[in-house]
Amino acid sequence: KLYFTVPGQPVPKGRPRMARGRVFTPQKTIDGEKAVREACVLPEGWPLDQEYELEIRLYFKNRSCPDGDNCEKLISDALNGKAWFDDRQVCKVTWERYFDKEEPRTCVHIFACPSDDDHVYKARAEKVKKPRKKSIKPRTIRSRRPK
Repeated sequence: KLYFTVPGQPVPKGRPRMARGRVFTPQKTIDGEKAVREACVLPEGWPLDQEYELEIRLYFKNRSCPDGDNCEKLISDALNGKAWFDDRQVCKVTWERYFDKEEPRTCVHIFACPSDDDHVYKARAEKVKKPRKKSIKPRTIRSRRPK
């Protein structure tokens, strides 16, 4: 079980934008994901290789607030590689919306769920932990012959 709080107004996941032929993520989304990653402090030995249940409580300043689904998406994407390998390991998500003018925040609870598919994630964890061995082949240097 893991619990943490992200201070400040909950941030929704922004859609990718396009400018001058390039696709980029909005700065507000990048800052929101960074705040979630910094607030999440994992206990030693936290397993990355199983399924999880995610409970989110969103506390907004006022009634004009963003969609909770997009806030949940930002949190689950921000925790990729930190609390789990990929957000598809999250088997159940619940979120609730509240209003608090004095202290807007996001409260996150993560529970590890026992599952029959744990062997898939454990195999992936072992694969990630082992460093790749590079085979070093001698290079032959070819010189050009004049024609």
